[in-house]
Amino acid sequence: MPYTTEQPPISVDFNELKRINQEIVGWIYCEGTPINYPVMQAENNEKYLNALPDKRFSLNGSVFIDCSCESDFSSDNTLMYGHNRKTGMFACLPRFKNKNYYNAHSVMWLLTPDGDYKVIVFAGFNAYAESWVYEINFFKEKFRSEYVDRCLQSSDFKPVADPIPGTRLLTLSTCYYFGPDNGRYVVIGMLIPSVRQ
Repeated sequence: MPYTTEQPPISVDFNELKRINQEIVGWIYCEGTPINYPVMQAENNEKYLNALPDKRFSLNGSVFIDCSCESDFSSDNTLMYGHNRKTGMFACLPRFKNKNYYNAHSVMWLLTPDGDYKVIVFAGFNAYAESWVYEINFFKEKFRSEYVDRCLQSSDFKPVADPIPGTRLLTLSTCYYFGPDNGRYVVIGMLIPSVRQ
């Protein structure tokens, strides 16, 4: 399993966050973008569409991971959702279509109560809500390899680093109406554990 000794540029007090809401499972951050949010997970995928982490109603909703994913991000591919709103959230994801924007923001950070991850983005493209890209578990390395290859072939940009076999993946998804209803834009990265020396 590859790892990095590089440390996140921000820190998060999960003890304090858990006092606000036990359903906070992580924090997603991408320098130079609006992405700097707690990550929620509920028993369904509707709860945080219009609710903030402190449970107040808001059209902005919250960033959250799919209810079918493991809360510790140990799924083969963790699906993370956020609204595409002018106020921020995941509105910047479609900007990854521009190779210069991607090159400037090819690294994100995922912080969790149990450890942190450097997220190296390797693909971004248009998708439909029920498409193949929303697979959570691959069961065999062969299927994971085919999935990654398809992501690379679909991507709007060439990755700064090739995906490493066996690494877990993180897929960020937001609404993006490029044509028919249920259009999405997805950005996919590999999770590299950050190890303190």
